[in-house]
Amino acid sequence: MTPLPFPVRIAAGLVAIAVEQARDLPRLIIEFPVTAVSQALQAPWRVQQKVNELAHKGDHLLGTLCPVEEQPSAATFSEDEPPVAQWGEQQDRESSLSAVRLHCPRRAPRGLTGGRRGPRRPAARPP
Repeated sequence: MTPLPFPVRIAAGLVAIAVEQARDLPRLIIEFPVTAVSQALQAPWRVQQKVNELAHKGDHLLGTLCPVEEQPSAATFSEDEPPVAQWGEQQDRESSLSAVRLHCPRRAPRGLTGGRRGPRRPAARPP
């Protein structure tokens, strides 16, 4: 038996797929509202992901074209700071440093978090 021509075989494959899709149509109709809501909820996340990806690629491109040496703004060294002349300037400097410290998380004392052993429990009293 000689094989059928290629276009005829493709057409037969398309008919088979159409029959399979027609059989799945009742299930797809029932699932459609859930699928639509799911895709609608995912759309903003996907847009944000694409925007972040574009920004990352842009940063990479700009970094290769004109490299920028950045010094962290929070890193200060004692030799970089000028000596303080008056008490008012010292107070202004301390208030700005305390404002910076408000944003930095501090570790709680070891007894409050339980350290490595976990929280302390009261000792059992004898009956």
